[in-house]
Amino acid sequence: MTITRFGVPLAQVKDVRDQVTDGLLNCIAGGPSRKAFLAVQTISEALRGPMNGIDKEEWDRAHAEVLVKLHSALIQNDVSPVVLVRAAMAVRWHAHYGSGASQTAAAAIASLLDKDLSTRVTRALMDGWGRETYNLLAETRGQESEMHRAALVRELLQVKGSPESVSSFLGQLVGDIDTVAGRNYGASFIFISRLIGEVSGLPEAILAMHKEDKTAAMAAYAGAALGVILSRNSSGDRLANLLGSDDSEDSLALVAEAYARHQPSEGYSSADIGILQCVFSSQSQSSSSPRSHLKDRSLDGGTVLPRCLHVALACRDHPEGDDSSGTSQAPVAEASRIGEARRPLDSDLPMSIYEGGARRVFRLLDSTRRACD
Repeated sequence: MTITRFGVPLAQVKDVRDQVTDGLLNCIAGGPSRKAFLAVQTISEALRGPMNGIDKEEWDRAHAEVLVKLHSALIQNDVSPVVLVRAAMAVRWHAHYGSGASQTAAAAIASLLDKDLSTRVTRALMDGWGRETYNLLAETRGQESEMHRAALVRELLQVKGSPESVSSFLGQLVGDIDTVAGRNYGASFIFISRLIGEVSGLPEAILAMHKEDKTAAMAAYAGAALGVILSRNSSGDRLANLLGSDDSEDSLALVAEAYARHQPSEGYSSADIGILQCVFSSQSQSSSSPRSHLKDRSLDGGTVLPRCLHVALACRDHPEGDDSSGTSQAPVAEASRIGEARRPLDSDLPMSIYEGGARRVFRLLDSTRRACD
């Protein structure tokens, strides 16, 4: 069997093509936003020319016709910001790398990304990596998206005023993305993580929202918010005060995520160790259990963080068996076992590489144990 390239003359398929694209464009004019989103997503397939370059000018004119109609449909109807961003993604190639009428029409569609604050923020959430709506070949590659997001942070604070308002606004937009594009579409966590780290009071506002409604869109970022608070205060005492007497599986899961995101520079305090003991004593086997947030989190050398912490915390109350290096023999033996378990079967690296990371973690936690005793 031989596979060869072939081209379909546009004249032979134009009538069917026009019927399909016109039907998709009509979906933008009326109906739910989810339907418009799927229509725009499908239209992107109609903006691809033949790979062999046959009849390029003819196909360029056909693409320009579709782009002009798409732009008209977007500006003449009340379209969700999620649909506008997906439309900009669909026409990105023509807008940034095309030429002639198709480039002009695509650029007009891309300009709608600056329609209002909701659309600008939705763009930052859906195009988290900055690769779907920006010109990747420009001299300012990477800088344009960074400048836009820095300006967005300032605009959000200026327009919304309080961290509570920012959190509520973000929750609304994330909810719209989940509804229109599908849950977890894009990479919203990138821009939201930046806001959590830069907007004073936002971590506390997100935690308050999580406490009030654990099903809220922004509640998913409560662990990240708690991690920022932990890094700013560098002490488990602050976490203990925030959580109070709430030692539920949900609260412990947030704590586990916070510790997975933050490693104290001066070692774990007695308050840290007490909280981590609660995390690893959890008996829940569900996917949302506290330990699952730390499962398979690796440090250098392929170390498994939860198992290392579990053993080190257990040794805190049983310090016997110390060797000359100041590290108890039990954790060292455990490090060897963990290293062997974590070493891929096809790995050419020596076993010492995998053991070494585990040993270093044990030494760090063992020194912390001694400091807390």
